[in-house]
Amino acid sequence: MASSGDFAVTRVAAAETHPLRALVLHGGASHDDAKVEGEDRPGVATFAAKASDGEVVGCVGLFPDPGGGWRIRRLATAGEWRGRGVGTAVVTAALEHAAEHGGRARSAGRCSRRQVEVDVRVRIGRVGS
Repeated sequence: MASSGDFAVTRVAAAETHPLRALVLHGGASHDDAKVEGEDRPGVATFAAKASDGEVVGCVGLFPDPGGGWRIRRLATAGEWRGRGVGTAVVTAALEHAAEHGGRARSAGRCSRRQVEVDVRVRIGRVGS
């Protein structure tokens, strides 16, 4: 998986990302609030960027779409890690996983995740794919 001098991206159990998601996406709510129905089903892939001390500093979930392809969900980056390529790295891992397992990834949220995907595709040279 992806790696920089500061962090490495690997596939992880979704539960490993609950503390970060609770903090970033749910305003510090309980870890239970960060759970997503079906995130532990076979086929769902969760990627985390971990700092050298093992702390999860970024994450994204990739869910099989019943209509084909994949859905990107629950993208989060720790505040102090923003602007350092963490979000790009976890989304890139998700897009690569989707491509390797037959299909394209798309956003499933209300936010600008589609723009994040487009920005990542431009940065990694996959515009139009």
